[in-house]
Amino acid sequence: MQTNRILVVGVSGAGRATLPAAIQARIAQAELLYGAARLLAEWPDCAGEQIAIGNNIAQMVERLRGRGDTRAVVLGTGDPRGLRHR
Repeated sequence: MQTNRILVVGVSGAGRATLPAAIQARIAQAELLYGAARLLAEWPDCAGEQIAIGNNIAQMVERLRGRGDTRAVVLGTGDPRGLRHR
């Protein structure tokens, strides 16, 4: 099933190994993968474009808004469940 949602994943300090295999697979299949450089380094098997988050937040948001059906994942540290689109 294709979904147009953006997957936001919180990665603990222990890294990739702490995530379920299904989430790891979705990250590896992303066409756009955003995150800090150290998080992106955990997914060298991601064939999609990897974009390091820095001071480019506004550009990142605009690109995500206009992505169409592109599978996108945003990696962060900690627990992203407190985030809500307003």
